[in-house]
Amino acid sequence: MAGTIKRALGWLLIAFIVYTVLATPHRAADMARATFGAISTGGQSLAQFFDALA
Repeated sequence: MAGTIKRALGWLLIAFIVYTVLATPHRAADMARATFGAISTGGQSLAQFFDALA
């Protein structure tokens, strides 16, 4: 039962992403840029942390 719910939520997430890209590509690009920017900032913070430890 839990696997079925996970699978359904996964398909809903994929459908939402496809809809967002097709309906508003400019906003989808902004969201992707913000997401990857946050990941990049987090990676830089981790690198600084481990640099400070060494």
